[in-house]
Amino acid sequence: MALPHNTKFYRLGNGGNMRFEQDLDALSEYLGRPHPEFLGTQMDHQPGRELQWVITADLRGKKESPISMRIQFSVMESNWLDGLARAMQEALARLCGQHVTALYGTRFAHFAMHDSIGGPRALSPHPELKYHVEHLDTMLHDTQKELDNYRVYANQIRAHLARKTDTVRILAYERKILRKQRVKKDAIIAHLRTKIVSLEATVRAQEDQLNEMEEEDEDPQGEEAFMSDGEDFEDTDLEDYEFLEAGEDNHTPIEMAPPTRSANQDAMMQMLEMMMADREAERAERQANIAALQQIAQNNNGHGNHDHPGSKLKNFQNTNPPIFDKTEEPLDADDWLQTMENNLEVA
Repeated sequence: MALPHNTKFYRLGNGGNMRFEQDLDALSEYLGRPHPEFLGTQMDHQPGRELQWVITADLRGKKESPISMRIQFSVMESNWLDGLARAMQEALARLCGQHVTALYGTRFAHFAMHDSIGGPRALSPHPELKYHVEHLDTMLHDTQKELDNYRVYANQIRAHLARKTDTVRILAYERKILRKQRVKKDAIIAHLRTKIVSLEATVRAQEDQLNEMEEEDEDPQGEEAFMSDGEDFEDTDLEDYEFLEAGEDNHTPIEMAPPTRSANQDAMMQMLEMMMADREAERAERQANIAALQQIAQNNNGHGNHDHPGSKLKNFQNTNPPIFDKTEEPLDADDWLQTMENNLEVA
């Protein structure tokens, strides 16, 4: 609802000299009506803050005979003076239209006449001007009506633009928020990528250390070490554990990344634990194989077979012993050892 910003009041009969004022005041006195009054209110109808004036005319009627009806109407203009002049012109036309009979034979009989709703009425032809006044009044009425329609349309367009402006402002604010969120997400992604690179470097370093530890487990003395009693492997295992726990033997300790809630780091740690478990399983398998070979050798030495070594080797080769390759199943290695032991007993 529009709220008034300013009000003005104007009453005829004070000797004013505005447009249509003298004729309106003279006609009111001729008809015996009170002086017309006009109230102007400055309103804010539009979202764009364009103020407009609403002029309300009050033409009080005559209570004595002949009684005349009260006339009230409103017009709208962009300022007070234009609105007051338009209201006076309309008041003059409506008074003439309501008192046609009383004005016959006066100069007011050829003034423009309007009905109770402001529409032009037909005039009697002027002796000299004929219907010129009537035509001018009709054109003026149509022009004012078009101006009012255009004003309403302009107000609607202005309101539509105001809504669009608000929408654009909201979208700009949301876009700014989205940009901030994107920058924040990019920073998080960059941080996670840095962590991934660090974790990959840590995994590579630990793999290199594990490979070095395996290379240290190999005995440079060849077959004699292969037939050893397994104590050197046990010592190496102990040293490996000491290396992992205490960081001794001039090795660089493995720096484990501090546990966090990152899913990538948890996956890396699980993979590392699986690799360590596989290494331990391989060592245990190797020790079992060594112990089995040592047992075979002891059994062969205990049989007391004094045949020529060449004949024993030939007999062993005649058994077509299987060749052992790498395997992932410990039972395959055990089967191979059992076959070799049986072939040695046959030879």
